[in-house]
Amino acid sequence: MKLSKIFFLLMGLALLSPFSSHAQDNNPYLDPDFHVSPGNVGPNAFTNWIWRVDDAQIIPNDKIIVDLSYRSVKDRFENITPTGVVRVEIPFSTLSSLEITYLAEKWNLNDDGMAHYFPSKRSGFNMGDIVGTYKYRLLKEGPKQPSMALHASLKTASGNFDDRRFTDSSGYSVDVLIAKDILHATGALRTIRVLGEAGFMAWDDGAHSQNDAYRYGMAARFEFQGNANITFGYHGYTGWRHNGDNPSTFYIEAHTNITKNLGAFAALDLGLKSAASPSTLSGGLRYLIPRIAASRRKPPTP
Repeated sequence: MKLSKIFFLLMGLALLSPFSSHAQDNNPYLDPDFHVSPGNVGPNAFTNWIWRVDDAQIIPNDKIIVDLSYRSVKDRFENITPTGVVRVEIPFSTLSSLEITYLAEKWNLNDDGMAHYFPSKRSGFNMGDIVGTYKYRLLKEGPKQPSMALHASLKTASGNFDDRRFTDSSGYSVDVLIAKDILHATGALRTIRVLGEAGFMAWDDGAHSQNDAYRYGMAARFEFQGNANITFGYHGYTGWRHNGDNPSTFYIEAHTNITKNLGAFAALDLGLKSAASPSTLSGGLRYLIPRIAASRRKPPTP
């Protein structure tokens, strides 16, 4: 549980201290009223932070989950951004888990993109923000009651704002997850599971300025024989500045197992508002890596 305590300490410091940002200092328009939002920075600036409706249930596992994926993101100016993403999830028990994500993108802008983002160059390679997410179970799922969990994330200010690809500003979110199986069957379709989330998020969007938003989402996951599943989801958030800070997205995501410790996944995201990227096509591999500490544990006594 040491990692979870460290995460909460860092998040507490972020909440108690004023936001820090270089976004305003590097603003090419030198406009004191400029505020960072998903509508005026690169398409990966916020999606690495707010990406999917998560499940409230934490699966007990003595393995670290590592996702390596590729995204092809098309923004509203028809620019395609190839993106690589690393996601690491460490389940501690059925009570809590810690997740870290990081991405890198290679971008190239057309004339419309140059006029909107106003970067210092037409193309480049950028590393994004490191995002940490902690999940803690509040309610165990039962025959009649859903599972419920607290979901808290912290976005660092590691992304570079110079070319308007990322925000170079910190942010956090706190929300509640709820999930429940609504169907169990014995055929090809084994389970239908519904997911929901509602919460609050905030980010530094300029010099000594903050945007607050309500976060929401819902999804239905269809689980099939052989541990394959497909999810249909809808999520988004709504800020108060109304400057492109209210994106929403519909997505379809599928997972399947290749071997015991190797899986594959693919997804299509469709932006429903102008602040969201019109489309993102992604796919990757999931590796399950046994933890050293887990391999040293003694088997339970019969």
